[in-house]
Amino acid sequence: MFMDITTKGDLDGIDPFETCITIASACNLVCRRNFLEHQSIGIIPPNGYRCEHKQSIKALKWLKYLSVKDTIDIMHAGNGSEKQIGSFLVDGYRETEAGEREVYEFHGCFWHGCEKCFGRSTVNPVTGNTMADLFQRTMDKRKYLEKDGYKYISIWECQFDNELRSNEQMRNFVENLCLKDPLEPRDACYGGRTEAFTIYKEAKGDTIDYYDVTSLYPFINITGEIPLGHPKIITENFEDIDRYEGLIKCKIVPPRGLFLPVLPLKCNGKLLFGLCQTKHAVKYVASR
Repeated sequence: MFMDITTKGDLDGIDPFETCITIASACNLVCRRNFLEHQSIGIIPPNGYRCEHKQSIKALKWLKYLSVKDTIDIMHAGNGSEKQIGSFLVDGYRETEAGEREVYEFHGCFWHGCEKCFGRSTVNPVTGNTMADLFQRTMDKRKYLEKDGYKYISIWECQFDNELRSNEQMRNFVENLCLKDPLEPRDACYGGRTEAFTIYKEAKGDTIDYYDVTSLYPFINITGEIPLGHPKIITENFEDIDRYEGLIKCKIVPPRGLFLPVLPLKCNGKLLFGLCQTKHAVKYVASR
């Protein structure tokens, strides 16, 4: 049967030995090409869903950090509203005691065409503009504001991310802020592992076997439900959690007495399994 539906010469046929590495990938390709209905799978946008909000969260983190570090008051969306200057909205605004007007701008690399992160001819899949055009618009806005007498203070998203990794004081401050990034569906797609409970076993005259007790992929394909299309994003007015089918961003407290940790934690670039976040961090630092 498998050969009947994978004959390359047929209109809907494929050659699994040419395009696939595993049986699973061959079956997946046959399913997508021959059986999947049109417009069934929602492709996650390049920067995830609600990526504009994700950038605004980072901007607020940066502005709040500057406010505390420099002991200044910055007007922004988190404590009032964004300041409008002419036809432009700015992320942050402040007037000094000397009457100097300061503008703060957080440049999301994806939305402003960062020269370090994107090629000039790369087309932004959301706006349809090239990264060169987006970068030029950003520079034009800066020239307009500076020409009008504003002091322009800015940071690129990639610079912010790098500083967040290297500046412990900044990282500790940001981690304690009550600002929530949007749910990232890809964050739910990691965590598979195997584990040896006994590192060494002497088995003279015995054969050591291993059993795949429950093979996850076939089990899910047979018993699970597969989502179709794009999700509905819910950020407020939540109903009981049992009424939802999908992904939920939440905090999970491990049950007391749990012997085997089930859910992983990303700590300092490492995927670790444990029952306590503090234990994760201490163990990682001690091992370095």
